Amino acid sequence: VDLEVVEKDPVVFYVATASGGLFKTTNAGTTFVPVFHREATVSIGDVSVSRSNPNVVWVGTGEHNGRNSASWGDGVYKSADGGKTWKNMGLKKSFSIGRIAIHPENPDIVYVGALGRLWGPNEERGLFKTIDGGKTWEKILYVDDKTGCVEVQMHPTQPDTLLVAMYERQRDGFDGGDPAKRWGPGSGLYKTTDGGKLFKKLTKGLPTRPMGRIGVSWFKKNPDVVYSIIETDKNGVGPAVAFMGISGGNKVKEALIQNVTEKGPSEKAGIKKGDIVVQLDGKKIENYNDLIVSIRAHKPNDKVKVKVKRG
Repeated sequence: VDLEVVEKDPVVFYVATASGGLFKTTNAGTTFVPVFHREATVSIGDVSVSRSNPNVVWVGTGEHNGRNSASWGDGVYKSADGGKTWKNMGLKKSFSIGRIAIHPENPDIVYVGALGRLWGPNEERGLFKTIDGGKTWEKILYVDDKTGCVEVQMHPTQPDTLLVAMYERQRDGFDGGDPAKRWGPGSGLYKTTDGGKLFKKLTKGLPTRPMGRIGVSWFKKNPDVVYSIIETDKNGVGPAVAFMGISGGNKVKEALIQNVTEKGPSEKAGIKKGDIVVQLDGKKIENYNDLIVSIRAHKPNDKVKVKVKRG
């Protein structure tokens, strides 16, 4: 679920797993050793290493992917010796941690995005902040007891500026694939420029539909550029594309038609199984991939001329 590299020594990095603990390598991945296998849980949502003191490592327990076999955790852990020993630093009822962000100069300042219970409401969710290394926590961004924090990204050069994604999701007792609730009014993208004293919900240029999970990343070379991927209730619904009602394969050299959809456009046009398409609208077709590319260049209800070789 996460990979965290020690920037000062990139051959050292940590690999966090959803249900198998945390692993560390000191030789660029040639070998790994488990470093989080004696704690109360081995389900991890995120791992973060302090840039100013790489011996300081934080682990947020409880995976952040809402799958049907998701495991929950018991809060956040801190190591001051590079993963040799750990101490639970609280937020024990956060159940699932989306992201941890550590101040680049002061390792005592840490932000934790808590997703909360996957199967129901709870209060210990949202964005939390500590300024004393985890001794005390302040909830600095909270929407409601159904919405948690899935993403926290710190500005590359201005650590008091953060982008924070809130996520409303919930499984029920019977759903087997995606969560029963994947989006809702609680989801959204927020920004603070003062370390979390004030937040502004961002809306300009973003979807106006119900949103779900949000991923966001600063472009480090030019932080004025930010990339985001946003789930909405219209996932998978794009512009209409042309449909010929055929299927073929890329393992043959020609654009061989292997199947024709009954009552589809190609059957109505007289195209048959076993035909080889050699031209579409006068353009030479050398293989099935060429045919697919040519079809996708058209819109539904376009009329085209198709030349085939038969027999």
